[in-house]
Amino acid sequence: MLIELSEPQAKALQQYCRQVHISESEALGQALALFLPTLKKHQPSLRQHPAFGHWRHKQQEGLAYQYRLRDEWPL
Repeated sequence: MLIELSEPQAKALQQYCRQVHISESEALGQALALFLPTLKKHQPSLRQHPAFGHWRHKQQEGLAYQYRLRDEWPL
């Protein structure tokens, strides 16, 4: 796998790895292990969104409704 880092990032990573005596690969693996679990916290499920299911009981498809509203706008 190829990972591109900016020059300051690469230097900081190298310095950190020398200080704690681990490889760059190990340091990146540790960083990802800490970062990846946070993704779910920041990306709520669409089912939790207040608008989810809003059109469920409508007789009109959402896109058709959108086009109908836009037809009302003067050009």
